[in-house]
Amino acid sequence: MTGENINIYSPGHIICKVFWCLIIKVGMIGSFANILIIFVIQTKKVKHPFDFLPYVLASVDFFTCLAAVNAATAQTFYFGKSQNSS
Repeated sequence: MTGENINIYSPGHIICKVFWCLIIKVGMIGSFANILIIFVIQTKKVKHPFDFLPYVLASVDFFTCLAAVNAATAQTFYFGKSQNSS
């Protein structure tokens, strides 16, 4: 973007890719765990009064895991695209 040469093998770029991979892995594990929690709560025959709270928390956490994965991926590809196009 600025006309300068960018080394994609610099430590900053490598750390960015490592963090992105960690966010993807942890986000997918968290999403899977929350889907399991939601599924188990929905398939229970006997409902207790406090079953609603873990269901809501798992649903919110599921969407935040997906949002974190999407945001990290978008940011990584945006800056990767802008570096390669210059």
